[in-house]
Amino acid sequence: METDPDLVRMRLEDWVAETVGERLAFAVRGGDGRLLAASFACHRGDVLEMYEIGLTGDADVRHLAYVEALVYAPLRYAARAGCVEIQMGLDSSTPKTLRGAISTPVWAVAEAPGPN
Repeated sequence: METDPDLVRMRLEDWVAETVGERLAFAVRGGDGRLLAASFACHRGDVLEMYEIGLTGDADVRHLAYVEALVYAPLRYAARAGCVEIQMGLDSSTPKTLRGAISTPVWAVAEAPGPN
């Protein structure tokens, strides 16, 4: 599924503007140097939080690039950095659980807008 470039730009601008944690990117390149995938994360304490991923449209390498950028590169980083948890996000649960992720319920609570 292709995402609107303006929406991606807005989400990444919000992501990079956060002041908590260290921002990271994991890139996967083909033998010719072509960018096949990029994922973005935040290292905060002993947690690595995954945010976004961008993938090539090339069906021959898309799956391998996805797994490397979203699972294996972050796992290697987390092991080196002493992270005890990787938060993978809410989408695409099947590929994540097939590689050992544990799905847990997530709650989001917000104050309703209106007069105080």
